Amino acid sequence: MERQMRPASYDMSGRRSALLLMVRDEEKMKSHRCGIEVDRQTMEKFFEGFGFQYHSVLDKTAQEMKQAVINFRNSINSSSGNISCVFVVTSSHGHRDVIIGADKKTLSVKDIIEPFGDELCPKMKGKPKVFIIDACRGSNHDPGVHFDSAADEKLSKEALATQEYRSTRVPPCINDMLVAYAAMTDYVGMMNSTSGSHMINNISQVFSSPDAAEEHVYNLFVKSF
Repeated sequence: MERQMRPASYDMSGRRSALLLMVRDEEKMKSHRCGIEVDRQTMEKFFEGFGFQYHSVLDKTAQEMKQAVINFRNSINSSSGNISCVFVVTSSHGHRDVIIGADKKTLSVKDIIEPFGDELCPKMKGKPKVFIIDACRGSNHDPGVHFDSAADEKLSKEALATQEYRSTRVPPCINDMLVAYAAMTDYVGMMNSTSGSHMINNISQVFSSPDAAEEHVYNLFVKSF
């Protein structure tokens, strides 16, 4: 039985489409300790459970991944049927605002997101587009805090700088999108070689919980972090 998502006012009666962009570590694949391979299995099971039609693009160069995004967008625009929502999931090494391909060259995150803006992807205008960017965004490590620690209500200089930086990265035609990153700007993402990404694993668990159908999709993502 397919699980149902409840994204508030969006009509989810049409087809659901997804694209997976993943670059696995060849050496870790040989030793069967590749976290990104675990992520692939987790996300494919996730999409199957929610009734998505998905396409997996594995171990490609930066240019090949960019072309795969364009091809996916073009297939959506040319589709004769109704498409309710789109997911694009990336899992690879990365730096600030870039994903690293199998050729060690970089693909800008904006080249993954912008093709689905209203002008370039009119088929999805007014419909939800979700982007999961599971990659490091820098080299800093977040040590975390104790659960009983009091949160500082005032934003730090670093937080304000990050907030200002993000506000300059959103083109005006980018609407109805949710972009989830595995890490804050300049920080590493957390990956386990046997259980996969903390982010992907958490998303799978939260969305599969018994009460997930009653939650807004945004709230489910908030719970995943």
